[in-house]
Amino acid sequence: MANKTILAFTAVCLLFACKSAPSYSKVNPLTNCAVDFKCSETLHKNASLEFKMAEYGNATATIVEQQESLVVELTKDKIVEKGIQDANYREHFLIQLADPKKTVGVSAVQKFVFGKFCYCKGEAGYFEVTDFEVSYTSNGKVGRYVITYSVPNSKIQKQKIEFELR
Repeated sequence: MANKTILAFTAVCLLFACKSAPSYSKVNPLTNCAVDFKCSETLHKNASLEFKMAEYGNATATIVEQQESLVVELTKDKIVEKGIQDANYREHFLIQLADPKKTVGVSAVQKFVFGKFCYCKGEAGYFEVTDFEVSYTSNGKVGRYVITYSVPNSKIQKQKIEFELR
């Protein structure tokens, strides 16, 4: 009888001692949205990024369904007066992270795609970002990512984007 009680007590203690991996349901951008921009954020669960080069050097980035990863989507749209041609400007960040139940932190970033859309010849389109550094902190419930990145073949060098997953 004493052995069964000790075994049951040990099992309950182990159950409460094990920390479960975070299960994020919301993204919170920490990079400030400038006054003349409208910013939005979306967390796509069970999703991944497909980055493809198309004809004439154009690239496409698509979010597709896939288990065991998620995609953070952050967008900055410049607010412009109606009727002004060629004044639109948009930045689109797509960051694929591994499933937080399996991998968290710096090694969780699997893909990073940056999109710039404007009337800026030679600078518009999607670009796969391969030059980036990730800093990660967590308190167990909130994971904070700070990514410093440079976009290849562009003027965008050593920029920073920050977000939290809750």
